[in-house]
Amino acid sequence: MDIKSIWKDYGKIPSFEELGNDLEVDVLVIGGGISGILAARKLKEKGINVVLLEKNKIGSGVTSNTTAFVTAQHDILYSELIEKVGLEKAKTYFDLNIKAISEYRELSKTYDFDFEMVDSIIHTSKDLELIEKEINAYKMLDVDFEVIDLLPEAIENINGRIIKGIKLKNQAIINPLKLIAELSKELEIYENSCVYKVSGNTAFVKTSTGVNEVRFKRLVVATHYPLIDMFGMYYAKIHQRLSYVVAFHYPSIEDVYTSIDENGLYFRKYKNYLIVGGFDKDHSNTGDIKDLVEKIKQKVDVSKFPMKYIWSNQDIITLDNIPYIGRYDSFHLNRFVITGFNMWGFTQSMIASNVICDLISGNTSVDAQKAYELYYPLRSFFKKQLFLNLTNSVRSFIKLKTPRCTHMGSSLKYNNVEKTWECPCHGSRFKENGEVINGPANHSINV
Repeated sequence: MDIKSIWKDYGKIPSFEELGNDLEVDVLVIGGGISGILAARKLKEKGINVVLLEKNKIGSGVTSNTTAFVTAQHDILYSELIEKVGLEKAKTYFDLNIKAISEYRELSKTYDFDFEMVDSIIHTSKDLELIEKEINAYKMLDVDFEVIDLLPEAIENINGRIIKGIKLKNQAIINPLKLIAELSKELEIYENSCVYKVSGNTAFVKTSTGVNEVRFKRLVVATHYPLIDMFGMYYAKIHQRLSYVVAFHYPSIEDVYTSIDENGLYFRKYKNYLIVGGFDKDHSNTGDIKDLVEKIKQKVDVSKFPMKYIWSNQDIITLDNIPYIGRYDSFHLNRFVITGFNMWGFTQSMIASNVICDLISGNTSVDAQKAYELYYPLRSFFKKQLFLNLTNSVRSFIKLKTPRCTHMGSSLKYNNVEKTWECPCHGSRFKENGEVINGPANHSINV
């Protein structure tokens, strides 16, 4: 099975040289995905001297495998947020996401990245109670929405009939790699430059020709999984979830559709392709992309509509489904982190760029303070998921099984379909030959 994202055929990324000398900068951004690129761009607009380092090629990691919805409609999150953090913070979360969509729309007036305004629909075929709770949450938040009970024929053929859904208008879809290609041209970027250690205000960077040092006043870690694991306890506060996606020529749809049901599917279009995702799982669970493929085959004549693109992606999941954006830890006030997008990376990346830029530039407005507080990475983390994360780690440590992850020594599982080694604790993934695909691991394994 050929694993390849659709974006890799529809987005050409420019190349950058590797770091060849020592540097001194105001702000060092580590990570060349969309969150790092957007943060670096916002900082540069403020007149701040900023450099971005990427250990491989920009846009080649999680960003290249996203489905690139830009939406404030995050499954049934708002009913949960109102219960857990209160109505005011839930409203702040919604407003920040709507603002992010507006910012992408403004960018589309200058750059071509296939931006398109669409409606977003969450729906259920079985759990009316959950969708009703979310409808009540929308009413409490004074959100303009519509209740629906019918999907387009193309979606119902695969998904099945629904009993109720919620439509949120004026959301968006984009091509993620075309956006990165446009924005990166304006930035000072060094590729194939791996930060392997940070000490004090110095980052140590390994390249093909040796080691260089970058001295910084402030550091932004936008590496999907936080690079520096000994501070902030991120290894306990987050876990990674795999999502699976296919794309094939199929009757067109106009909007974005997401089922809230167990093993429910989500749909968006790109050109004349239908992109379908679903069957998400944590690394500690069994299953692989074959589950999604078989589901599609049951509903679609693949001899007539062959699946041209099949891929998977990883998302960081936080303890309370709110990202960690802000101060990295209590010991280094000049270090900042961006992580934990909970399956909604493109909308949250734009928010993250604003939060980080406001913190570094010293914005003390009421709206900025609300965002700092909502996304504060060092908020209380004594949640049920914390103990599940720790329990899963302990189980993996005590297994007498090799190879082991180079991050914290957990035993790895082999994925026969994608030909990868996967860590059930923190989500590191390795190629069949042992080379790192996704962190937090930075070193290859022996196989």
